[in-house]
Formats: sequence, C-alpha cells, structure tokens
Amino acid sequence: MSSPRRLVLSSLALLAALPAASAPPGRPDRPALTTTGLSPSASVFVLGTANNPGLFDSYFTTDVFLVNPNGDGKVAVVVQAISTVGAVDGQFTVELPPGGFEVVKNVLGRMGVRGAHVLAIFVDAAASTADTPSFNAWGYTSTPSKCGPGDYGVTVPVVTLTSLDAETDGACVGAEISTGKRTNVGVVNNSAAPLSVTVRAVDPAKGAVGELPFDVPPWGFTQISLSNFVSGTLENGALLFRNGTGRYVGYMVVNDNLSNDALFQVALPDR
Repeated sequence: MSSPRRLVLSSLALLAALPAASAPPGRPDRPALTTTGLSPSASVFVLGTANNPGLFDSYFTTDVFLVNPNGDGKVAVVVQAISTVGAVDGQFTVELPPGGFEVVKNVLGRMGVRGAHVLAIFVDAAASTADTPSFNAWGYTSTPSKCGPGDYGVTVPVVTLTSLDAETDGACVGAEISTGKRTNVGVVNNSAAPLSVTVRAVDPAKGAVGELPFDVPPWGFTQISLSNFVSGTLENGALLFRNGTGRYVGYMVVNDNLSNDALFQVALPDR
C-alpha cells in the first residue's frame, strides 16, 4: 500500500505539520490544519486507536466520526491504519454526501486489523465532487463499562499543535502510577528519518524517578506503560520529552484502573 500521509495528529486527536523536506516520497508538503473544514491537502492522524484487550478486563476499540461540511458535492475520505513501524496495514474510503456524516464503528475491525495503530485520514480529491472538498473528523476510543450499561473512553476534538524537535522540548503533567490509576506514554515520529527521544519522569517531591530513550522508526510510533521505567508510585508527576533527533509528538494517557476511563494529554512545548 501507499506511504502514510503526513502526520497531523488527533489522540484520540492532535495535529502537527511537516516540512516539505520530511514528506514521504511522491507526496507534496501540506499546510497546517485548522479546527474546521480541513482542506483536501490536509491529513488527520488519530492517536490511541485500538482493537484489542487491555488491563483489568477491558477491550478497547475506536470509532471515527466523519463530516462533510460542503453543500455542493460529495467528499471521498480515505482512512488508513498505520502500524508502529510506519507501515499501512489497511485502508478504506468513505464517500460522504453533501452535508452528510458517517460514524465508523470499530474502525480497525472494519479493516480486519487488530492491536494499537495510528489512523491517517485524508481527502481523495479525484473521487470527490465538491468544488473545494474538505472534512471534519474526530475519534473516540473506549471500552465497555464493568459497572453497568455504556462505556468509558475519551474523545478529543481536532486542534492544531506544533511538533517537538531537537530545539523544542515538551512536557506533560499529571502522570500517575497508583492502585487507582496507570499511565501510558507515547512518541509519534513525525518525519521520514529514525527518531530518538528521551522521556524523563519527575516526581514533584523526589525529582527525577526514571528515564528511558525511545527509538522510533520513520513515521512510526511507540506507546508503553510508564511502569516500565518508573518503580513504585507516582502522583502528579511530569513527563519531560528531551533531545529529539527529528520532529515528533509526545503524549500520555492516564487510565482509571476500575472503570478504564482515560485522560489524554499531548506534550506541549515547554520553552
């Protein structure tokens, strides 16, 4: 299949633009996204997508919501599943009528794909009839509730964010490891070159309590449990993303161990 589209991210949903020099082969550079009416040359990446079991009897799946804000024609939207090594594991196209929308339930299951992935979503301009085809999109990753009907999950609307790099460090705050909560940390490579990023966990009372280098292949991503490099408990901790050799996006997900409800946070530039 084709190379994944440029990383503009949403994690559940977050966005970031790439320079022309880093664009995958055969594809022009693309402008940054706005919060509505994404242009035909823009791509949305949805982080935290899943079709797999998790801890504490959870089973996470991701739904994707697609909207055509154009009243003058249909918009064809392509959805791709990107693996941890940056490969396209599956894709399909949704044709949205003028002013129409579609909710794609368990988007990875629709492609016959299991496990954790990143989604790339973009317009197929050739298959669209709108004068200026555009779309809106967001994701919802959830697990059935163990406490009754319904589910627990997290939805994040599309926002525009800047990638981190060797000159721009990032930070997340509120990391927790306790009997009630767990934290996952992730790094998405927003470039065509291998990436090395160091993530440091800081306790407000003890200082640095753990550190781990993340080596991520081109256009790939890595997400692991914070417990892999932090021993014991951590409350109101900070995650510092440092010394990236390329453009990337860092994030964390704090999960409730009883309900599996989640809190997502992208690493924002700290200087």
